[in-house]
Amino acid sequence: MWGYDIMNYKKYAAIILSALCLTACGNTSAVSDGTITSVSETSETTSAETAEETAENSTEPSSDGYRYEKYDLYIDMSKVKDAGALYDKLISEGTYISDLILSNVDDADLSFIRNRDIYSLTIEKYNGRTDLGVLAGGNIRELTFGEITDSTGLDAIAKANMIYTLIFDTYSGNIDFGFASDCKDLQGINFGNVTDVSGLETLAKVPNLNFIVFEKYSRDIDLNFLSECPNITGARLEGADITADMFADAVKNSSLKKLYIKAENFDLADGEEMMLALPDVNVTYCMDDSPWYKAGPWEEGYVPESDVMVYTNPCVNCGASEEKWECRTSDAGFDRPDDEFKHQSTLLCVFTNYSDETKTVDSARLYRIYNGEEPVAFSGGEMLEIGLELAPQTKVDLDITDDMLPCSALESGDYRIVFNVGNEQLEHRFCILSDEEKSPYFLTDEQTEIYKKAESLTKTYFGCSYYLSEEDIQNTTAEEFIAMVCEGFTYDEAVSLSSPYMDENGELKAICADRGGDISAFDHFYKCLYSGEDTVIFQSIVVHTTEDNPYFLWFEALDYKMVNTDNGWRFERFPLWY
Repeated sequence: MWGYDIMNYKKYAAIILSALCLTACGNTSAVSDGTITSVSETSETTSAETAEETAENSTEPSSDGYRYEKYDLYIDMSKVKDAGALYDKLISEGTYISDLILSNVDDADLSFIRNRDIYSLTIEKYNGRTDLGVLAGGNIRELTFGEITDSTGLDAIAKANMIYTLIFDTYSGNIDFGFASDCKDLQGINFGNVTDVSGLETLAKVPNLNFIVFEKYSRDIDLNFLSECPNITGARLEGADITADMFADAVKNSSLKKLYIKAENFDLADGEEMMLALPDVNVTYCMDDSPWYKAGPWEEGYVPESDVMVYTNPCVNCGASEEKWECRTSDAGFDRPDDEFKHQSTLLCVFTNYSDETKTVDSARLYRIYNGEEPVAFSGGEMLEIGLELAPQTKVDLDITDDMLPCSALESGDYRIVFNVGNEQLEHRFCILSDEEKSPYFLTDEQTEIYKKAESLTKTYFGCSYYLSEEDIQNTTAEEFIAMVCEGFTYDEAVSLSSPYMDENGELKAICADRGGDISAFDHFYKCLYSGEDTVIFQSIVVHTTEDNPYFLWFEALDYKMVNTDNGWRFERFPLWY
């Protein structure tokens, strides 16, 4: 899976998802599409510690023309007389600045940026008069333009070091990307609101550009320009209404190998259609997870969205063996016991009445979300009569038992339950699955053995840790290492997976690097999409949530592919679901 820096998760996180980020002790490296770059362990550790110390000391907005908000420094260049002195002062006080955002730049002097080490720089409005030559010599990983009214002078970007990502909040076809042909470090471009795709074919001139993002993808954005850009192998599309028919033909004519879809209209049937329409592309299909990053009940000053709120346990596992749930009533407030979070044998619904009036949960309806919404009947009919009273400022459990809802008779997947509380409707999504489906039960014995081998290799060498000691590389050649990986993967995939372990000469190198797992991954189940003599395509549908924010749950479908080679079945794609 593509990893990302969650601390800096903003609009540019889409690009970071294309890279595999590894940070650890010893020989620390960052890997992106097989290219290895050194990461300073000392600076990362210091930055993290400083960030923790200063995060609580944010400067309130002032008439002085600047404010500091948890890693972000905003400077109004029309008000701040000496931005360089301000910047140096904050740094000297131990303030950690990850992102620098400049407004009202016009033709202001930006020389204070020169030779700075800044993770992300944003120029809110660029009119062609700003001297971007000041970027030369500095280390800026991500450069964002809020609005561009004149593209004059953008060629100076090529003089900057380490700009891996360019972000354009708006794009109207008014930029000739020929200037980026000299941007040797540029790997990703992120577009926000796109009104005209004219000129995007010039991205073919950018030598190392491999990833592109459209944050507000719609049917109006024609991806056929990708056929002119053989260097672009990864893309991320986000939007309110994304279906396979919008882009499948254009992607088939491109060089894309990875496609990440984040859909507000998430429907597992759409994800299946995309994966079957693009069998040679590694498709990840994800529900929009942005609500997870909003203020939640764990934060001070959290205000409930309504008088009554409800959440359920994330998954109902038809095979779970648990004691009968004893419903309880407690004071209103956020307190999610561990046993409540992990309960799976029945659908446990938890209501909190934050008001000073008694409320009544009158009834519920259930829907399966697959190729639209389909009503699902309870044992007594399409509506479940409840009549549960919620006293003021209380939290109350409702256990929908098997005699009310026989989950074992329902298909695994994405479900939505809707409660009527007076004149209000409350809803929550959850997953139904079974123990059998937690592994790819549809594979043959031979295929299952290869699955287990690929899983073991992935967890050992390509998961959260990348490790080879000096002793390991003395006793193993690169060819032997790749041959070992070939026991579970095709040769091409084995070579690709092994690239972090290889030096510039193609020899094994010692490496000690780690990355975190996905703390939001709660559970998963598998589903076969296609099984033939030469190819098997299947999904792992991952359920995401956390104990911290039980009010939001989302799904992610990951794409697996096995092919029958001369050496037997091997994996072309094996994403790590956690």
